[in-house]
Amino acid sequence: MLDKWFKKEKPVFTGITRGLGGFGFGGSGGGSPDINVTGGTIDNAGGYRYHIFFDSGELSGTAGISPQTVDVLVAGGGGAGGSYYGGGGGAGGLIVWTGAPVTGVSGLTITIGEGAANTPAATSAGSPGGDTTISGWGPSYPATLTAKGGGGGGTGNGSSGGSGGGRGSVPAGPAAGGSQTQSPQNPQYTPHPGFNQYGNPGGSYPPGSTGYKPGGGGGAGAAGENGAQTTGGGGGGDGREVPQFPGPGIPTLAPLVPRMGPNGLHYAGGGAAGTYGGTAPGRAGYGGGGRGYDPLSDDLTKGKDNLGGGGGGRHPASRSVVTNGGKGIVMVRYAI
Repeated sequence: MLDKWFKKEKPVFTGITRGLGGFGFGGSGGGSPDINVTGGTIDNAGGYRYHIFFDSGELSGTAGISPQTVDVLVAGGGGAGGSYYGGGGGAGGLIVWTGAPVTGVSGLTITIGEGAANTPAATSAGSPGGDTTISGWGPSYPATLTAKGGGGGGTGNGSSGGSGGGRGSVPAGPAAGGSQTQSPQNPQYTPHPGFNQYGNPGGSYPPGSTGYKPGGGGGAGAAGENGAQTTGGGGGGDGREVPQFPGPGIPTLAPLVPRMGPNGLHYAGGGAAGTYGGTAPGRAGYGGGGRGYDPLSDDLTKGKDNLGGGGGGRHPASRSVVTNGGKGIVMVRYAI
């Protein structure tokens, strides 16, 4: 049995707390009847208890937690879309760890990556998103667990990140979107059989093409689309489906579900490139990706907070539209 979870007393965000009747994952065991785990916003749904961190904080507990496993989702902050023939912002990197061991864990400190910002009315590349991290996983995993922030969409080259930002169209010419940087992360964790991490590159400017064809930002489930139309840009790459954390089945996630794809399971979608000449925007990536902007302004141009979505690209530069990426998120679940 664990002697204690979180002897440190410095919670940043404790959210809703209540006693637990058991601790485990997927029928792996019931645990002690007097467990009390706190941290984040807590939901009970479908036989599981979910700790949902929209902001940085700590997961803590009383003494006497039986050795069990948990499922964990970690998303970095999304990159911002570029402005003026802008590429879509890349989604934050995504980690899904099923059956994560908690034996020997003395506490989890969680830092949520911020979504990146872009200047509302300027010709500029989008900034990269912030990293989301978890530390304190115990002696078997001493390194900090990191989901990288997404790359910013370019006016020219997209930047690299958890998923890469899309390539813009100024100047015109063949170039690749930003590369994904999530897969080389967390080498101490990757041998665990239930540990997976996801990121994809941003869309490119098609070789041999001329004119306006920026690429969409990469998502956790797919690369950003290459620019392919004279008057349009590539769509954002879709996020990854994560059935362990179903949006429609977790009440606290209800505000996010409209941006989580048709089944409500996608996380970390890429932003679409900006449009041109009044054409319809490219499709935003499922999982919080932002729409490419022109000519109408709405909140859908932003990457969705707490899904790690990349912001949509923008054109023209004179339009004062926010193309920020979305904040990241951390969720932990166990059977009750």
